[in-house]
Amino acid sequence: MTVLSPNRITEPAITVAAPSGSFRPGAGAVLTDGRIVIGVVTDNPGPDPWCRLTAYTSAMEPDTSFGSGGAVARYGHCRRIHAEPTGGFLVEFFDPTTNSSVLQRFTSGGTEIPAPHISGLHDMSVEGTGRLLALRRYSTGPLRFELLAFTPDGAIDTTFGDPVGDPALGLGSGWIRPPEMGSTSVTTLKSGDVALAGSHGDTPHVLYLAVVDSPWGRAAQPPALPMTAFIAVAPARILDTRDGTGASAAALGQGGQLTVRVTGRGGVPDSPDVAAVVLNVTATEAAAAGFVTVWPAGGSRPGVSSLNLDRAGQTVANQVTVRLGGGGSVSLFSQTGTHLVADVAGYYVTVADAVASGRFVPVGPTRVLDTRDGTGAPAQALGAGGQLDVQITGRASIPATGVRAVVFNLTATESVNDGFFTAWPSGAPRPNVSNLNVAHGETRANLAVVPVGAGGRVSIFSQAGAHLIADVAGYFTDETAPIDFAGLFVPIDPRRILDSRFGGAARVAGTTTLVNQVGSTTIAPPYDMTAAVVANLTVTATTEPGYITTWPHGGPMPTVSNVNSSTADSTVANAAVIPLGADSFDLYVQRSTHVIVDVFGYYLRY
Repeated sequence: MTVLSPNRITEPAITVAAPSGSFRPGAGAVLTDGRIVIGVVTDNPGPDPWCRLTAYTSAMEPDTSFGSGGAVARYGHCRRIHAEPTGGFLVEFFDPTTNSSVLQRFTSGGTEIPAPHISGLHDMSVEGTGRLLALRRYSTGPLRFELLAFTPDGAIDTTFGDPVGDPALGLGSGWIRPPEMGSTSVTTLKSGDVALAGSHGDTPHVLYLAVVDSPWGRAAQPPALPMTAFIAVAPARILDTRDGTGASAAALGQGGQLTVRVTGRGGVPDSPDVAAVVLNVTATEAAAAGFVTVWPAGGSRPGVSSLNLDRAGQTVANQVTVRLGGGGSVSLFSQTGTHLVADVAGYYVTVADAVASGRFVPVGPTRVLDTRDGTGAPAQALGAGGQLDVQITGRASIPATGVRAVVFNLTATESVNDGFFTAWPSGAPRPNVSNLNVAHGETRANLAVVPVGAGGRVSIFSQAGAHLIADVAGYFTDETAPIDFAGLFVPIDPRRILDSRFGGAARVAGTTTLVNQVGSTTIAPPYDMTAAVVANLTVTATTEPGYITTWPHGGPMPTVSNVNSSTADSTVANAAVIPLGADSFDLYVQRSTHVIVDVFGYYLRY
């Protein structure tokens, strides 16, 4: 036997100031913003047990803004506290009068909000996507348990466990029955499997560990979708409802939908090997504030948005990476009505093995252009009708050779007029497309994927006139790069992984950093295999001008931005390629706002 020496505890540590009366430890958890919530069981304000919840900052100082005067009190024992990806937390309260547990959800500020009603709750675990695994008794026997999964909104997740169920017991799909065990606990492993631990049914003094895997309870990983490599094309327009390109020459009405063929057009081959496409989608002459969604044709429209409009008449562009559906097509939906334009920037083709060209290599994010201070170009705004060339290769960790295309966030600020901006390979004719649209005085960003041109440069044209900023997120390799699996792309059906509007009206507070796990969840594979994700970031119900920034978890926050809002009460979306650290990324919110994150695919680390 190896005896482990106890670890030394260093200051600072939390000392809980107990209310009057006796008290004993309850539970604790670290929230996504780094604060710590601790519950103690006390007999104050009465002889029966009460749970008193308090919060502490990451510096171990009491958070007096939490609850009422820095605390929340509720009847019952607080047995467990679980942080949720939304920023809030779940508490299991045990009621000794009924000998049962009640689950209660709280916002990060300590306000009670609805939670799933789970009778007979014995233990629970919250996954990185917010799915709740609940272990409960299904009979009066001491060893009878069932494991169910609940989506964050409290509905049974029917993709979990037994797809048939047990009609005799009144159970549908969405549950499993583990081996007979006593004092059982449940947790989700990094692999995505579900682990159950407890005493064995026949030998109660022996610890029994069961790992339930596919198909009986594994946290559903993406199916074996094809690995794909990226092929950049010269930007080309495949949809414009203003002139009838790719669809009827008419704006979509409220709730309107259309399907656009992608393969065989705009430089994309007519081949079943084309798995996904990168589009710059623009909504213009909008009828009212609303959103546009793009998804694989033939499938159900997902509950995500691809771009958002704040007002009638607005023009907004956003990059969209989308898996192709039936007939090599994608579908587009307009909530309130608008003209739609789509320009192809490249496509992903299925590969069966490691390749050299078309692999994504994340770098930064690093700033390579800022006309406000002279980074990468003269320190002056680009005038209306102006053009500049930006050196890409050999800068910001991008090698001088082996680069086919670059991914960067293009931001226009202090715009002189309404207008657009176009990026393309230097040395080639300027294409009849746009990458970014702005209004006078606005600050707005959009992700761009552009092949590098002559001398490893890209060119940028300004119709409106503005200061320009470019932050590199990574690059795609060419055929001279090493052969590898790293950087191959796996497209998925769009999935929402964060929506701060869920669970209460409180916005994310300004200067808050959220931690979001993506790898080793139902979104991307386990074992640290995910290098980066393709996401759509949205801020809504903004309180004032501000920005949000993402970066790999565990690293320093970069001096760049991903989404900018110029006014209060606005909704702004922008695509992002986000490198991961420890399967997670950090998201900083400068000014109070709601934040939404949708994921469209991921790049392999190896």
